[in-house]
This record gives sequence, structure tokens and C-alpha cells, in this order.
Amino acid sequence: MTAGKYKHRVEFQAKATVQDEYGEPVDAWQTVIECWGLVHYLTGRELWAAKQANSEVTGRVELRYRDDISPEMRIKYRDRFMDIESIVPLEHDRREIHVNFKERL
Repeated sequence: MTAGKYKHRVEFQAKATVQDEYGEPVDAWQTVIECWGLVHYLTGRELWAAKQANSEVTGRVELRYRDDISPEMRIKYRDRFMDIESIVPLEHDRREIHVNFKERL
């Protein structure tokens, strides 16, 4: 594992309740972790349902090992948002985790 492997800046966001400009509580996504990772896009497919086309992209983010990421979070990479599908720690050395994601376009 080299320092240059993680070349993409990614954010992990969690849902939080914040106040809007009128003081009312609203649900919003807030960045709780910002770190370097390596983003891989794995597949893309077209889904046809109700005569409407939707694109779906799956992929993986490789990160240095950490235990503060949960499936309830989402990933922000550049101007794209991804739902976390699974978190796979590489147990043999606890140096890295893979976060699998799905992005709907």
C-alpha cells in the first residue's frame, strides 16, 4: 500500500436534523468524514421500468482502515452521491476497507 494509491477526495455524509431559516427542524445530509480514497466504477446498466429508463452504476471506494463508517451513510464524490451497499474490512491486515456503493443517475 503506497501513499499515492488514494488519489480521490471523498466525503461520507450522515442524515441529521438541522434548522431551516425559519427555525423549523428539517432532515439534511451533513459531511461527517472527509478522507482520501480510490474510487472504482465497476458496472453500469440500464434499467427499464414503467417505460422509463434509469441508469445504475455500482462501484467501490478503497480506504485506509477505519471503523466509523456505517451503511446508513452516503458517499459524496465530486458532485455525485452514492448509497453505501456494504463495507468490507480486509481482516487479514486491518490496513484497508472497501466500501461498495450504488449510484442512481
